[in-house]
Amino acid sequence: QRLPLETKGGAPYVALLPAPTHDERTAAALRAFAHLRTRHPELQLLLVGEASALQTTRLHAAALGMADCVHITPLTALLHHELAHAAVAWVADRADSGAIATLAAMQQRMPVVVPHDVTFLELVAPGISGLVVPPESTATISAELARVLGDPDIRRDMGAAAAAKAARDHGWMAFVDEAATLLARAAGVRDTRMTRA
Repeated sequence: QRLPLETKGGAPYVALLPAPTHDERTAAALRAFAHLRTRHPELQLLLVGEASALQTTRLHAAALGMADCVHITPLTALLHHELAHAAVAWVADRADSGAIATLAAMQQRMPVVVPHDVTFLELVAPGISGLVVPPESTATISAELARVLGDPDIRRDMGAAAAAKAARDHGWMAFVDEAATLLARAAGVRDTRMTRA
């Protein structure tokens, strides 16, 4: 079930990028979301990925009583900046696609939630541009997420911080500086960090 575009201005939704194989991080995200919906039944969950790869995740969501609030959109929607109305992006995928999705969400001014053991943890500033959560604690995750979802000012500030961090540390000019530094070192210039004047 794809999320209709008109719901962007209606029911709030959380975008979740599950792991390629339904793992404990993804399961923890679903449990926390189900717990959160007991107090906020209007929330919708948007699974980011291809429907054929999300069958186990959808079945788990259905088993938690969430079949009516789960929708699917392809990863390209996130990468093409079509999900800017999501309240929060939750990235459970530890692979490179998770890091890319995290940056794409940050660029769209979304607070990002990641488990504490992802390999790209440095992308998220805990409590500033998003949340770093222990995947084994449903109550902790739900409480933190409820705090962010329940306060538009927190979401706005975290989203702004996420966008600023993405632009500063991982934007095109940061890439140019890093490439120039690597080329200089390859040319034999040691201990050099190239930056634009």
